[in-house]
Amino acid sequence: MYQVVEAAGGIIYRLSSYDQTIPLENRIELCMVHRTKYDDWSWPKGKLEENESHRHAAVREITEETGIPVTLGVFLQEVTYPLHFEGKKIKPSLKKVTSMKRVQYWAAQELPEYQHKLRQETLGPITPAKPSEIQKVRWYSIKKSYDKLTHETDKKILDTFVAKLRAGQIFANCILLVRHAKAEPRKQWEGEESQRPLTPVGAGESYALMRELSCYNALTCISSPWMRCIQTLSPFTRHTGIPTQHAVELTEDSYKNDHQLPWRRFTQEFRPVENKGTTDTLNKEFVNSTLQSTIICTHKPVIGELLQQLQTLCYNKKLANELSSKSPYMPTGTAIALFYTYENQKVSIVDVQKVIPVVY
Repeated sequence: MYQVVEAAGGIIYRLSSYDQTIPLENRIELCMVHRTKYDDWSWPKGKLEENESHRHAAVREITEETGIPVTLGVFLQEVTYPLHFEGKKIKPSLKKVTSMKRVQYWAAQELPEYQHKLRQETLGPITPAKPSEIQKVRWYSIKKSYDKLTHETDKKILDTFVAKLRAGQIFANCILLVRHAKAEPRKQWEGEESQRPLTPVGAGESYALMRELSCYNALTCISSPWMRCIQTLSPFTRHTGIPTQHAVELTEDSYKNDHQLPWRRFTQEFRPVENKGTTDTLNKEFVNSTLQSTIICTHKPVIGELLQQLQTLCYNKKLANELSSKSPYMPTGTAIALFYTYENQKVSIVDVQKVIPVVY
């Protein structure tokens, strides 16, 4: 049995030009780092800290190694290789493998300064990498990136990025669907159902969830006005200063009265990227805005209905299967990141990420 070292990282991308006459693929620049120890060019990445999720490690490590605060976009892929291959330009023998390194990669975008400041307290401390670790940080075109990358594994990750770019998925927006954290048992609560609060365990879940939500550029928070939902988002909203919008349509009572009411409210949050450009030859997508996310917090029965509806919007069957249609749908205090494109009033879900905090 191999020991597995977990790590995470990503490809930061940006537009070098807004000139729509230039093919999109030629207007994208990617950020790479030169590692001092290995004398190589690679994507920013690093090992998970204790009690840290992959997505949080990806944001932290990318920011530490490049100095660029980022928000996560669509998931790219996971790669696994023998640990003693790290940094080697010629692959060593496989006979002495005792440890493997598993790295998960996301597409990522730089956050504007004011948005970065909003989420600083929710993300936690960032310690810049030392020059002895990272010597240079550079932006290159996609074509130049293939030439600069030292390792074939990194080039394969770039292949995945380019494929998603050409499929119109890289600039997808995101909705974070949250199930409220653990609340006091319904049968033991003697007060109003709408006032049933979180348990101490639920409070811990909501704090841990805050760290995960901060990995996405959430600028809008919408919640059922019932106490347990408001309390679930309160660590995030309190530290960011982002107000919570109450949506009575997301309560259990509204769902009982009209099963379609929560869905109609949910679909109001589907939106194209602001200031989208025109469709170009390589990519039917929007190109002018930092990724933005909307958080929607609601209850288990409501989520079941939403997931059934969302399955019909998925890009393929594999993604639809990620959205369980059977109760309990999601554990308490967790979220699903739904990345979608929206063009000509048509929504297509192109990535589904299960956001399960590390509660310790």
